[in-house]
Amino acid sequence: MIRNCYSKQILLAEGDEFNTMVIEDDLNYFIKKFTLTKAKNRKEALEYFKSNTYDIILMDLHMPVLNGIEATIEIRKLELNKNSIQSIPILAMTANIVKSELDKCINSGMDAVIPKPYKPEQLLLKLSEFFP
Repeated sequence: MIRNCYSKQILLAEGDEFNTMVIEDDLNYFIKKFTLTKAKNRKEALEYFKSNTYDIILMDLHMPVLNGIEATIEIRKLELNKNSIQSIPILAMTANIVKSELDKCINSGMDAVIPKPYKPEQLLLKLSEFFP
């Protein structure tokens, strides 16, 4: 379990309702203090990002409207415009784990990739890299 002294703010950008439910259940089990904002597509994710502060973003690559890579590129541009001192960690979540796809994730500004379907321990391990 990730232990913390304050509530984590997590933005989940996931287009599939079932995947959203599974991820939320896993987060509830492993992280006791968190607030989860759920975006169903890139547009919602960007709007939430513009108006809130998050500790981490979990980004599905294949969302409706436009994909997670495009959303990540836009988020990184917004951070530059805000002169953000530190960029928010963005973790890609994808079933497509071929090297070319993984390279696209990292080149777009994502910090790590969690393969789907994932084991809850994989999610916890990646989150613990970014949550002290």
